[in-house]
Amino acid sequence: MNTQQIVIQAKRELWENKVGFIYAPLIITALILIVMSIGLVKISSSADADADGFSFHYMDDRDSKGDGHGKGNGDSKGKKFGVPELLEKMSTQGDRVYGEIVTGVVYANTALLSITFFIVLLAYAHSCLFDDRKNRDILFWRSMPVSETTNVLVKLGFLLFSFPVFVLVLNVIVALFTLLCATVYFLVEGLSISYLLTSIGHSDGLWSVFDVLGVSIFNMILLMPIIGFIFLASAYAKKSPFITTSLIPALLIVMDRVVNYMTGINLHIVDTLSSYFNLFLSFNPTVESGQGTSLATVNIAGYLVSLALGALFVSGSIWLRNNRYEI
Repeated sequence: MNTQQIVIQAKRELWENKVGFIYAPLIITALILIVMSIGLVKISSSADADADGFSFHYMDDRDSKGDGHGKGNGDSKGKKFGVPELLEKMSTQGDRVYGEIVTGVVYANTALLSITFFIVLLAYAHSCLFDDRKNRDILFWRSMPVSETTNVLVKLGFLLFSFPVFVLVLNVIVALFTLLCATVYFLVEGLSISYLLTSIGHSDGLWSVFDVLGVSIFNMILLMPIIGFIFLASAYAKKSPFITTSLIPALLIVMDRVVNYMTGINLHIVDTLSSYFNLFLSFNPTVESGQGTSLATVNIAGYLVSLALGALFVSGSIWLRNNRYEI
């Protein structure tokens, strides 16, 4: 199969699932931009009215790590300050303020997109190998010069790469819009354009979108066992793959508990599942700008095992697609 056929297959997947993979993320990001615009207006109004009640929460490294001379106050909760304090901070540490503003908004957008994409991922993985068998569309696609192996791998690749790519694009839009809003606000408050442009040039806030890209790729690798298992259920199920993906883990957990209670033998099913989900917590991006991501925080062995399990499940789904009769 040549590259053009793969591209056509990927476009087909995108076109058939554009609501979940395009429209839903765009709506989420649009809401973030609208809320940001409303927040900018509110901040400006509060500043014009000299409202002391409007405040920000700010974490200063010196609050938790000391003042640079080995003396810290031990307060790791940060401090609150209002618009005047923000402008004063901006006038002396513009690059840092820009970085923290952009990073905070980018991670807020990423959090909402992650929830949205996870729901879309579950829906797509359950249906992508089941619906065409249920509707007998697979008979048409088998008449095309595309193997079932290629068909499954294209669906898998589309699912694995769509989230990192779409999140990167949307986060770039959000980051640039955030910089624009912040710059307009600081210009109105009297800061010079040359100082603001210099601060933007020295700020590392825009790099947070690439930090998120790295985290997204690692998380998609970590999700391979779940994706592969759902693919296998989607290729096997005769009525509903959701029943299979829900019932089998529940039965395994119950079996582990019952066997452990009656015989004292630990099947380590629950322990294995707990260890797997703990991997999600072992590699977390930091919201502090300039920190970035680090491979030192990655459990490489865990990720390799996840990748191998996912590949095993996907291989099973490919075998089923090539060797079973249709519904």
